[in-house]
Amino acid sequence: MVKREHAIIGAATVTFLGLLVIKDGEFGVEYLFLLYFFVALFYELDARFAIGAGLFLLIGAALAIQRSEALANQIAIYAYYLLAIGVVLEVVTYIEAGGEDEEEVEAQNRKEEKVKGRIIVVTSGKGGVGKTTITANLAVALAWEGNSVVVVDGDIAMPNLDIAMGVKSAPSSLREVINGKVEIKNVLYDAYEGVKVVPCSPCLDGLTERNAKKVQAIIETLTQEFDNVLLDTPPGREAITLMNRGYEIILVVNPDQASVLDALNMKTIVERKGCKVLGAVLNMVGAVKKELDIDDIEETLGVEVFAIIPQDKKIREASVHEVPFFLYTGPESKASIEIIRLARLLKRG
Repeated sequence: MVKREHAIIGAATVTFLGLLVIKDGEFGVEYLFLLYFFVALFYELDARFAIGAGLFLLIGAALAIQRSEALANQIAIYAYYLLAIGVVLEVVTYIEAGGEDEEEVEAQNRKEEKVKGRIIVVTSGKGGVGKTTITANLAVALAWEGNSVVVVDGDIAMPNLDIAMGVKSAPSSLREVINGKVEIKNVLYDAYEGVKVVPCSPCLDGLTERNAKKVQAIIETLTQEFDNVLLDTPPGREAITLMNRGYEIILVVNPDQASVLDALNMKTIVERKGCKVLGAVLNMVGAVKKELDIDDIEETLGVEVFAIIPQDKKIREASVHEVPFFLYTGPESKASIEIIRLARLLKRG
């Protein structure tokens, strides 16, 4: 918009001054056009305005020829100056645009080469739905399917992913990376084969906007090294601060009205932020007698339920032993089969 205004002002000024020179006839007008040419280059003025001004002057010359042939010739010379400037500016713009296009293509290619993995956010509309459990087991299942995986604990206020992943006594965590004390490579801990964990210690100031931006930058850096970067978020609206355009979302819900409606609110908000909601995981199925039907849940949320995880005492036992249920119960248990199904759906994209 600014460039367009500059162009209009520049063209109008040159035309006006040109007419003044024509009237007075006592000024080296060549210098004026030379000045306009360099101003046009500096401010990247649109060549069309110089060409337009030149055409208007040609029309003026045609009209003035009946009054004074000398005046008409003078106007025509100024018109040719403007047309020449416009043509030169157009050529310069074309050359620069070609170079910028090549640079843009090269930059995009470099970016695509660098960005290897995808960012998958596991979140929920409220707490207590088993979000961290799903995150931990999805990470193990993705690795079991041959993917390199890193899991980041984004619940800065109340982190517990390290417990779910069996990572004990981590000397440094995401908090130290956020505070600039260590690099991200220093907090990548081995959990299981193909899975690394970035744990977090509680931050006193919680998930501030500044902290959220730092976490986003860390996550996007990790995509250059891992096939999948899983982000375990805090529950509810606090998770939204961590979201960024292009992130892929898995919603974890329980088969009750409150959980589904909270998940629907979350889905609406993250989609406004430019995130893509892939689907939902229905967790703790069979925990209560009166539960919502799966078809009703899918209709309400507007997404597919990718996996149905039953309420199972073995899952609780795995949690007590701080081991993902996928490993505790084995890949042939009903819950593990559902998690593998989810991992394969994600792998297919």
